[in-house]
Amino acid sequence: MNRKKYPIVNIKNPDSLLKEIKAVLKDVPNQQNSTWKEKRITFRKDITGALAWTAVRQSPYAFPQGLERVIGWLDACLKQDIKWDKFGMANLSLEDIRKILYKILPGMKEFDAWNVPRKSKGNDIVFVATSIPKPPPDEDFIDLDAVIKNVCIQIRDQRVLFDKFNKKFEEDHKKGKCEIDPNS
Repeated sequence: MNRKKYPIVNIKNPDSLLKEIKAVLKDVPNQQNSTWKEKRITFRKDITGALAWTAVRQSPYAFPQGLERVIGWLDACLKQDIKWDKFGMANLSLEDIRKILYKILPGMKEFDAWNVPRKSKGNDIVFVATSIPKPPPDEDFIDLDAVIKNVCIQIRDQRVLFDKFNKKFEEDHKKGKCEIDPNS
């Protein structure tokens, strides 16, 4: 059997290795789906709203600590970093949004804190699996990479719904269902 040989990695510093892996992976575009590359009209609130929605959904609490500051920071950075038209719109792909979020959010104290359990049992690694019971909220955390990806997925899902609505509207309009009754 001809197996590909992989180098043995000596993990002396798992944190630096993990950071290096994340740095490489965050720049890898999603090649399987052209939806991630298609530039679409995007409002700033599409991004900040998706972050708020995602953070609340993934938080072990009603909402994560510092949510308002994180949203405010993101909004301020988006205003500064993106060229918005006079209506507050920009043509952005999901990949653009993902890269922007990775540029802005990591390193912000309140955002990074979401990834750390409030009460630690003395180890820095929290194991998560569907086969084990969910930890108490104070021992749980938010996966920040998942937050960023889910923000993009939320925006993608909204775009899909918008497209479906527009398609149905166009079909109904062509059939005359949307005509205004002049007698009413």
